[in-house]
Amino acid sequence: MIAMFSEKTFDRGLSIENLSTSLRIGKDGQREFVIDALVSSPTSFETENLDACIAYLSLLEDELQLSHFDIRVHTA
Repeated sequence: MIAMFSEKTFDRGLSIENLSTSLRIGKDGQREFVIDALVSSPTSFETENLDACIAYLSLLEDELQLSHFDIRVHTA
């Protein structure tokens, strides 16, 4: 999980500031795999470019079958 996320952030010129993974048990008793990520960019993004970047990173939610995937991007 972490390697795939690291690769995708690197592909977009982003740096990982904080990344946590956890396994939770949902209300229905099912396991929920969760990633919370704070990434940063040394440059500013226009809104549409930032949205496209987040959409690209969000593909991991399906690829890794995550229950929750929260991304926050900090720009210069």
